[in-house]
Amino acid sequence: MMMEKRAANQGQPGVLETAAVGARPGEVSLPSDALQNMELSGLAFNDRVLQLGMDRGNPLLERVRFLAILGNNLDEFFMTRVAGFKQQLAIGTPPKLTLDGRTPEEQLAMIGPATRTLLDTAYREALPTLCEELGAHGIRLLSWSELEPEEVGYLESVYAAELEAVVRPVSVVPEARFPHVRNLRPALLVTIIRPDEAKPNLVIVELPSDVPRFIPLPGGRRFVPLEEVLRSNLPRLLDRGTVLESYLFRVTRSGNLRLANDEIADIVGAVAENVARRPFQPVVRLEVEASMPPSVRGQLLGELQHEARSRLSTLGEEDVYSIEGLIDLSRLEEIAGLPVPELHFPLAKRSRPVRKRPSIFEQMGARSILVRFPRDSFEKSVERFVIEAANDPKVRSIAITLYRTDRASRIVRVLRRAHRNGKKVVALIEVKASFDERRNIERGRALEAAGIRVLYGPPSLKVHAKIANVVREEDGGMRLYSYVGTGNLNASTAATYTDLGILTADPRIGEELGALFDAMAGGGTMPRFDSLLVAPFNMRSRFLELIEREGAHARRGGDGGITVKVNGLADREIIAALYRASAAGVRIRLVIRGICALRPKVPGLSENIEVVSIAGRYLEHSRIYRFANGGEAEYFIGSADWRGRNLSRRVEVATPVTDPGYRDVLDIILAEDLARPDAWDLLPDGSYQRRDGRIAASVQGP
Repeated sequence: MMMEKRAANQGQPGVLETAAVGARPGEVSLPSDALQNMELSGLAFNDRVLQLGMDRGNPLLERVRFLAILGNNLDEFFMTRVAGFKQQLAIGTPPKLTLDGRTPEEQLAMIGPATRTLLDTAYREALPTLCEELGAHGIRLLSWSELEPEEVGYLESVYAAELEAVVRPVSVVPEARFPHVRNLRPALLVTIIRPDEAKPNLVIVELPSDVPRFIPLPGGRRFVPLEEVLRSNLPRLLDRGTVLESYLFRVTRSGNLRLANDEIADIVGAVAENVARRPFQPVVRLEVEASMPPSVRGQLLGELQHEARSRLSTLGEEDVYSIEGLIDLSRLEEIAGLPVPELHFPLAKRSRPVRKRPSIFEQMGARSILVRFPRDSFEKSVERFVIEAANDPKVRSIAITLYRTDRASRIVRVLRRAHRNGKKVVALIEVKASFDERRNIERGRALEAAGIRVLYGPPSLKVHAKIANVVREEDGGMRLYSYVGTGNLNASTAATYTDLGILTADPRIGEELGALFDAMAGGGTMPRFDSLLVAPFNMRSRFLELIEREGAHARRGGDGGITVKVNGLADREIIAALYRASAAGVRIRLVIRGICALRPKVPGLSENIEVVSIAGRYLEHSRIYRFANGGEAEYFIGSADWRGRNLSRRVEVATPVTDPGYRDVLDIILAEDLARPDAWDLLPDGSYQRRDGRIAASVQGP
């Protein structure tokens, strides 16, 4: 049933890779102006996040959090997207064109101005306004010059007790290799002159990572940035010289893994090796204090360029960002987390989607259970499912995928208990999940050490599906209980992301999930999926069929309609199919949170397509697919966006929703999203307009 005869403990070349070849998009001809630029569309989403930080309708500390999210998003954008384009340039191979036909040079030339415009608004408008409003509530970020003498004394004692022992200055030695500067770690570039030397020298002082960026003064509402404390104590730290000047800077390095997929026998070892090399990846961005003189800035850039020459980098002046204010907006999360209830969103109440009694298996057997996060309690639904499976003497096996788990994952602990209780436990852990690789490797090794069978999937595909399968012995036979979700099995994100999942005892779903787990374990039999949509097997082809079917209904004068909610839409073949359906008269309504390469409401191309983006308190993460089908609508929920990576280069699962009551719930979710007064409408020119009239950044480039 579920891998009873499989012995491999990691994915081997086989049916998954074969299916992935068949899932590649076909050749599609579209007009040159039919697609939006993906990268600018992603930056436009970050502009909407920034607008949330500037919206006085949101609680003040939540607005600070939105600015921190913006900073974190941009860091990841540079480490992945910008780094990828730069790597293409450095290698010098024939350029891989973007979805809208741009070369890497053209794409980078578009990204720079768009990013600078975004940051200019953040630093010149949003941050000063937030600091002023925080001050009205007694929350202040102070410079050293604003401190009272007793506060100076307090911070000097903090420096002596907590900082002096962990701060390590490193001298820049002429003609020697420039000191290594760690990724995203702000550092002071200090100019000093020593008594026995005629020329000034440079010293680098990195801010320690295990110390808060904002040092609290007594009372807990007034803070001094860590760099201010260090800067004021430089004479004490560098006692063998006179400090002339100091300037804060930060480098961003590529975070991409470079895996030679065809040559990897040990995916865990290969990923671990790449992660170990990540701190030494090429610099792709340099942020400097605006007060840094051009001569010092040029010297710093030159040193980093010299480092980069052997590391496939194209670092240049265009990659330098002069910052007027706080370098590293993501650390504002420390301020956003202050315990001031009146400055936060009110606490949300969680409902219990599963009754306390009878057992969850009895309830699933009677009727599938639709869970909605964060409205429903993750702990009292999905976690309970895994916990009962671990403790139930009738359960024989548990198979589960883990992509991103919370740090203190209860599910991971429960899997160990299940193994101790004699269950057969199989956990597929995706060690290629971006920036969670190290944690997932550690989790996988710990589970293996506990005796659990751990799968890691093939090198060429990420396993992004959110699924679990339980085999339970009942009345002399085996019954399958399954979970298919849109979001990670993660208690933390379940409280802040909108997601959906279905707990079901439908034998068709269970059997097909079992076949998928077999395939991921290296099974050699090509599975067949009649109920589930599974990438890279049948998901792309089935979605295309469903879209084309709506066009056929419309051409016959029937009820053709498509309503879809996903995080991103950037697949050329899917977009072309939507354009054809629109031309046939199908009404298409799309809720796309982030990247959208489709252009709606364009005469002759997409008159019948509307695109809405939702950004707010919760990260919109649900994926819902509804096809009207001439009055016999079909519904699915699952883990896949409509992007090439999801449909061709990942393992994804979407399940049909057949229960009439749950279909009504999905209709309500879609209708509410499409009608939200704070939604953003994507306009034909590529700009987003909030329904209160506010205009956000255009995704159109030159």
